[in-house]
Amino acid sequence: RAARRRPSACRAMGDEEAAAVPSPGVESIFLTGGTLTIVGLDDMGPGLRLKSVSKETLLADVQYRGAISDFTIIKNQIGKADCESLWVRYNEDDVYGDGNNFEVAVTKAAGEAFEMEDAERAVAAEAEKAAALLAAEEHKPGRKKKVKPVSKPWVSLGSELEIAAETLVTDKHPRIVVQVFRKRSHFGTEEKKKKLADVDAITLWNSASMECRPFKEKTPSTYFSEADCATQAVPSICETATQATPGVSKPMATQYEPRRQVLESSIQSDDDASREKLETSQKLKTFLDKVNPRMRGALQQNELYDIFTDDFASLADDESGLGGGRNGGSTSLVEMHSFTSLKYNKGKAVSCIDWAPDAFGVVAASCVETVSFEAGVASGGVSKRGAVLVWDFEDPIHPKFVLEAPHDVHAFQWNPTNPSLVAGGLANGQVCFWDLADLLKPGDKVGSGSGSSSVGMSSGVIVSGTTGTDKEKQVPVCQPKFVSEVQESHVSCVTDVTWLPPDVGVSKPRGEIQKVLNPTGVTNFFATTSADGKVLFWDLSTTMRKDTKRRDFFFNPTYKIALGRGEQSGAMQCVKISFSPELRPPARDGSVSANASLFFATSADGEVAQCDFVAPGDEDGSQAGGEHTKLCVMAHSEAVRSIARSPFFPDLVITVGASSFKLWREGQAFPIFSSPQLPAKLCGCAFSPTRPTVVFIAKDDGVVETWDLLDRSHEPYLATRVNSTGLGPIKFLTPQPGDAHFHKSREQLLAVGDAGGVLHVLRTPRQLRKPKPRELERTEAFLEREAQRAVDSVERGLQREAASASREDAVSAASVGAAGGEEKPAARRRGRGDKELSEDERREAEYMALEQAFMVEMGLREAPMKEE
Repeated sequence: RAARRRPSACRAMGDEEAAAVPSPGVESIFLTGGTLTIVGLDDMGPGLRLKSVSKETLLADVQYRGAISDFTIIKNQIGKADCESLWVRYNEDDVYGDGNNFEVAVTKAAGEAFEMEDAERAVAAEAEKAAALLAAEEHKPGRKKKVKPVSKPWVSLGSELEIAAETLVTDKHPRIVVQVFRKRSHFGTEEKKKKLADVDAITLWNSASMECRPFKEKTPSTYFSEADCATQAVPSICETATQATPGVSKPMATQYEPRRQVLESSIQSDDDASREKLETSQKLKTFLDKVNPRMRGALQQNELYDIFTDDFASLADDESGLGGGRNGGSTSLVEMHSFTSLKYNKGKAVSCIDWAPDAFGVVAASCVETVSFEAGVASGGVSKRGAVLVWDFEDPIHPKFVLEAPHDVHAFQWNPTNPSLVAGGLANGQVCFWDLADLLKPGDKVGSGSGSSSVGMSSGVIVSGTTGTDKEKQVPVCQPKFVSEVQESHVSCVTDVTWLPPDVGVSKPRGEIQKVLNPTGVTNFFATTSADGKVLFWDLSTTMRKDTKRRDFFFNPTYKIALGRGEQSGAMQCVKISFSPELRPPARDGSVSANASLFFATSADGEVAQCDFVAPGDEDGSQAGGEHTKLCVMAHSEAVRSIARSPFFPDLVITVGASSFKLWREGQAFPIFSSPQLPAKLCGCAFSPTRPTVVFIAKDDGVVETWDLLDRSHEPYLATRVNSTGLGPIKFLTPQPGDAHFHKSREQLLAVGDAGGVLHVLRTPRQLRKPKPRELERTEAFLEREAQRAVDSVERGLQREAASASREDAVSAASVGAAGGEEKPAARRRGRGDKELSEDERREAEYMALEQAFMVEMGLREAPMKEE
């Protein structure tokens, strides 16, 4: 290593060798493989040691990737460079001993030194290579060096005379001319249709046709000497030239001006009044008003063109079928980003995820502690402070905002019409919401990309960060603006928070939808649910009008309902709720849709219920307070952890619980589709926003499964491992066409949380996000077919139960008739009223009666008292 050190990088210090340091204008840096690929240096290595790259490319990489760029540490030196192209040299031997693998020349003089040293190295390497080849040639065994022949002058030995003698060939005998002719009349006749051909003499030896018999010629034979003749077969080559370029270039100029329509009268008399009349005509104004928006849109599109747009995203896929996953292209989920914080997420699991509605690349996640019941009892039930971390794709290391709360945040959601408002549910049952307007300057948005240094602080904001000489980035922290009172909140932790559609309000006493006189398009109501079986509706329009200077930070729900379990007693332990898409403000005449107030609710016992938040009763509320649960079905063996609604079919929802997922439709008491039991438990679900039949399922073993119900309904279409720990909630980024960043939404992004407190952002492949031909029609036919199959299965089950009951009645009647008496129907009903016993229950009763008789006979139990 010491022999390869460059003299310019070393200095002698006494008798010992000094440590190598970079020359002036040279910066030592470590570059990763990803950075080399981005800036176009991925071909550098031992074979290519020196390459130039433009200064704009390096500065663009630093500006785009920020702190994660490898060139950030020498950003100032690059900006001050006195040349446009910088030389980058591969440091294979780690000359400076600092572990770096590249050198960057940030001055013109250092770059010239790099070029000179590279040229010297190339010449030395070429000479060394030639010497090595020569030495190898000399040491080859069994071969001698060939002696190069030496040119000598021509010496004639008489061969030219022999050649001249051979070329002198003359004709010694006269030429013989033979003429054969025939009359034209003889051609084509039958008699003369004979062909002339050669005949061997042996065949004509004794025939009359033998004209000349063989005889021995007495004339001696004369042998001619052979002559060698040369022939020129290729014509002579001549060189010609052609002028292929046109004549001499001539500079030309063209004078042009805008075309203007002028009246003939103005040409003749130069009347300015006529020209002004034409320019101010209504027809011209109408034309300009029509083309003005198009012209402005074209100019803006030309200026704001996205250079990162995928030009092949709009091309058709190779496969034309509805599956095609086996022969198609890339079908794997690719992880784009991952976010975590050691301060807020250590030892916690992600409980809720939501995307910012008006900002591309901004996602929020909340984490909760995963302690057992015994550990919670040992700690006295004291909960630590919770937080919602808002992340931005531009900075994957530091959160953009931190929304702190008095307790762990189990559920939260952004306001769909006002992105600065966030509602959340806490672990102790309280509800709070944050106002991010205090963190932003006037006119800024959540995803505007403003740094922490430009964030405007107010009375409700606290900035957490390090002090002194530590240069760690300070992260803005926002405290809740309002927190609900404990007496008016839930009893247990809040499991779900959902905003109602814009201009939708719920009023007392029956929970009817309020009629809006002047629609504003603003969302003010949201609903929360908990394991206490209650659904609370909150109104922010009255809360925001409170005077915060009076420290009145508590707000109360405007409407409450309690959900039961249908025919069974007790309260439903709600986990998730999903309101109907038909929920909208009443019409001008006050009419609302019949299904506007319906919503789905899931419980911790595995139940799926269809409820109505409008209480049945009179309009004046005199008899309000009826049952809100219209239908309750035991769907899963464990808690239903997630519910999602299809964006293509408003009445279709999916639920996951235990080891299976099911598809439901409003108004039906049974699922229309049930998946097979999977080996791992399910944690979350989501419909694809672009393909009707694709469903994404998160599992407890760290795998995200993609199901294409039209391709195969018995197994997943694709399985992608995200993490080794269990997963949690999942949610798609679904920008609306009116969003500012809608053009960036070609890449379908899926946010996935895991049990380790890490938020993963995955990108779905083009094959899973681009719809197939007639996929919506095929999906609707599939759902109709599955619904008919489910109805037929239920009907056949009822028929089998009725047939079994009739057989039991016949057997009982026959046994009673044989004994000479009549059995009472109540004797076979085991005290259950009108419901008869099943086959298993009847056999269990017979076994218990037999056991009772045996115990009494053996004297181990007293005989029961007979009823009088």
